[in-house]
Amino acid sequence: MKSDRRVRYTRMVLKNALIDLMYEKPIGKITVKELCEKADVNRGTFYSHYIDQFDLQKQIFDELVGGIDQIMDSSYFSANIERSGEMLTRIYGYLQDNKHIVMAMLGENCTIELQGEILAFLKGKNIFGSLLLQPDIMEYLYAFTASGCLGVVRRWLIDGKESAEEIARFVAMATTQGVLGLARKGL
Repeated sequence: MKSDRRVRYTRMVLKNALIDLMYEKPIGKITVKELCEKADVNRGTFYSHYIDQFDLQKQIFDELVGGIDQIMDSSYFSANIERSGEMLTRIYGYLQDNKHIVMAMLGENCTIELQGEILAFLKGKNIFGSLLLQPDIMEYLYAFTASGCLGVVRRWLIDGKESAEEIARFVAMATTQGVLGLARKGL
């Protein structure tokens, strides 16, 4: 029991150290040595938990996405703005609650790999699966949605004054109206 608490503590300080360092520079410029110094743990301890700083970043990101995944599994996206707005309000509330982590992961030092992970996540959730659009159009739609949502999250968390509900309503309207426009055109 005592070792479990130590493991949780070690993982927490390493996670916090990486998040803090990611505000300063891209993950590729952060060394394990620097990370260990900031967390005040030795390198052997670090390597007993993670392969490298990228592995730690991936685990932090996966935890964050796991929380969104749970919200999405208990709700669903639809062309109905109210229903989509409810789910998005919960997601944006979660992102706001985890702002420090989100901004480290998706801020100015965000890697293209993480953006690709977000796109893959959205495609995996098949949120537009009920639309009968050409496969190429679906690819554009997912890319547009992922990029748009990332942009909105960044802007909102940096200096937005809107509540999670207000920003969710905006995203639901922009997404569903845009999707409906594509569907009406029969693309």
